[in-house]
Amino acid sequence: MILRKGRFILVASFVAFAAIFFGLGTLLHGAQPVSRPRPQQPRGAAQRSGDDGGFSMTLTEPSDAYLVGVTRIVIEPTLPPGDSVAGMDFFVDGRLVSTDRKAPYATEIDFGADIKRHTIVVTALTAGGRRAKVSFISRAADLAGDSVAPLAIVPAVVRDAGGRFVEGLSVGDFILTENGARQPILHLDNEPVPQSIAVAIQSSAPEDARGALLRGALSFTDALLTFDSLGLLKLGALDAGEVASAAATRADRKSEKPDKKLQDAPSAAAVPAGPTLGFSYDREAFEKRLADLGEGIDRASATPAEALQEATRGLLGRSRGRVILALVYGGPPLIGPPAPGEPPVDEALVEALDAVKKSGSTMNVVVLGAADKSPLPRLRKLTEETGGEFLVVATADEVETACRRISESLRHQYLVSYAPTTPEREGWRTVALAARAPDLVVQTRKTCFASPAPKRP
Repeated sequence: MILRKGRFILVASFVAFAAIFFGLGTLLHGAQPVSRPRPQQPRGAAQRSGDDGGFSMTLTEPSDAYLVGVTRIVIEPTLPPGDSVAGMDFFVDGRLVSTDRKAPYATEIDFGADIKRHTIVVTALTAGGRRAKVSFISRAADLAGDSVAPLAIVPAVVRDAGGRFVEGLSVGDFILTENGARQPILHLDNEPVPQSIAVAIQSSAPEDARGALLRGALSFTDALLTFDSLGLLKLGALDAGEVASAAATRADRKSEKPDKKLQDAPSAAAVPAGPTLGFSYDREAFEKRLADLGEGIDRASATPAEALQEATRGLLGRSRGRVILALVYGGPPLIGPPAPGEPPVDEALVEALDAVKKSGSTMNVVVLGAADKSPLPRLRKLTEETGGEFLVVATADEVETACRRISESLRHQYLVSYAPTTPEREGWRTVALAARAPDLVVQTRKTCFASPAPKRP
């Protein structure tokens, strides 16, 4: 009896110790926050029909939320034993576009160059009289749509303390202020959206450096999504003296008519007339132009100011996701102290930098070599103000790594939208976007240029 009582005391003591130990641990650690990233529906989740006696359909393509160009529509049926598909009809925006009587059940549709909202509906009937229907609604690239009030779009990349991308955040995870006053967030895209990217490459760089910049551009485009569009610009010399000489030989370009889309853009008045950069979803055509540039076939180039203005004119005609990527050669670092006195002000470049900021574009720069020569310090400041990245690398391999870093950032980018206060008063606003969680770092633009909505006819 004494032995049993001793065993009981021993067991009770052990249980009490464990309870105190685990309770103390909980007290010390406190309530644990919800882990990030939050669970979310996988991108490209396939659409599936209902089941009719064992017959159903899965729409495996398209998987992207945005449709552009020639796109395949693919259906995989699930049939019960002894039954077969008698007919399958494909409808796009209410119009019958194709009918299949046998596998493979697929068709191709050209959705054009503008990313609009489309509805895909596929219906099928089996020999046994079973029916199924599956549908898919794509998204439009134009966020504002028919909204009367202009929207300001604030791109943002969120990283944790270890530099890793944080996905799955929602509106409630952010705080947005304009001129220090908190503003409601009207819309947030937390998945990839169509980007319009102007890629500017310094074609006047030495051959080895130019080859490295071209390979970096290829690495950048390889990581983009099918609904990202590209435009290519050739940069000439970055030196202020050479730039002035080159600009004088192309003064006639100022007389060209502006693009129609530019005339309709809200901030178009800030950009002088001139050639407008075009964008395309055709990756093969873009890579062909890069190859021509590498072989010296296509070497005509613009000054930094001209290239930025041309890119801005093109981007103003795009709805959102406006990005500029400049790949340049900085050369060896300066030897000795810089020349005394203030460097001459390039008024054309100052105007171009201001136009980029007003357009809401995000500027990114990759420099091979040193970054202390003009106009690179100004470009560095522009990337900081627009929420982009300014990466300086020493070797050709690092150019590709830097370009992949930027393309990866674009794929993990949030687009936060709000309505600027008193939009009738055109001008700059100071914008701040922060995450509620103190351990998250938000990389975003610092200013927003608000202007009244264009007058409707």
